[in-house]
Amino acid sequence: LHDAVLAACDAQDGAKDGLIENPAVCRFDPQELECSDGDSATCLTAPQVQAVKKIYADIRRSDGSKIFPGFPHGSELNWGLMAGGYLGNTGQVAWAESLYRYLVFQDPTWSYASMNLERDVAYADEHVGKLLNSMDADLRPFRDRGGKLIQYHGWADWGITPYNSIDYFNSVVSTVGGSTSPEARRDVQDFHRLFLMPGVSHCRGGAGPDVFDGLGALEAWVERGEAPAQIRAAKIVDGNTVRTRPLCPYPEVARYDGSGSIDDAANFTCVAAE
Repeated sequence: LHDAVLAACDAQDGAKDGLIENPAVCRFDPQELECSDGDSATCLTAPQVQAVKKIYADIRRSDGSKIFPGFPHGSELNWGLMAGGYLGNTGQVAWAESLYRYLVFQDPTWSYASMNLERDVAYADEHVGKLLNSMDADLRPFRDRGGKLIQYHGWADWGITPYNSIDYFNSVVSTVGGSTSPEARRDVQDFHRLFLMPGVSHCRGGAGPDVFDGLGALEAWVERGEAPAQIRAAKIVDGNTVRTRPLCPYPEVARYDGSGSIDDAANFTCVAAE
C-alpha cells in the first residue's frame, strides 16, 4: 500500500525521494490495489480496501459535519498502533476504551463495541473535554502580550493525524483573523506559524528529516523579530546527516528547484501549495 502511494504521489514536489511533501493533494485510490482473484502480498482484499478508505477518511456525524480528520497518504507504515489490535497489544483501542470506561462513563464494564460514535463523542466532549482538550482557538491574549508560537507536526504521525493541527491552525485564523482569507492568515502568521514535516512520525522518527532547531527559530523570532520563513531540518543516521530539507510555514510547501542533490535543503524553495 505504501509503495503504491509513493508511486502515485512522491514526485509531486519535483523530487522522487520517498517522501510526500503535501499529502493533501495526493489522489491515490486504494481501490487500484484490490485483488482480482484471491489474496496475495501485492494486492488488497475487498475488506482491506474498505478499511484503508476508512482510515484515510474523516470521521463525520450524520449531518456530514466533521468529528475528527482521517490519516494522510504516506502515513501507512505507521498505522500499526492506531489501527492495530485490541487489548492483547498496545493498540490505541485499549487506551481509548479505558478513557471512556473510567473518565467519561465511570463504568468499568463499558465496551467499545457498544459505542455510538456520534452520541458518545459529544458526551465525552461535554463531560471530559473541558478538562482535557486543547482546542481554544482564541489566541488574542497570547498575541497581545507579544507571544510567538511555532507549531509542528509530522505528516506520517501514527498517533494524531496532522490534519488535526491544520484544522486547529485554520480555526485560529478564523477566530483571531476574523475570516478564512489569505489576509487573515497572514495576520495570524505574525505570531503563529505551523510547520508540517514530510515523512516524519510522532514528533520525531520516520523516513523524513526530523531534527531541527525549533528553539533557535523561536528565540530569533521573539528576541530579534526574525519570523521563520523556513526552518532547516535534517535526517541523521548513525550520527551522520544524510538529508536536509526546508520546513515551510503552512500552507507553503517545499519544491525542488530542479538541479542539485534532492537531499540538500539549498535546492528547495518554499512556494504556495497548488
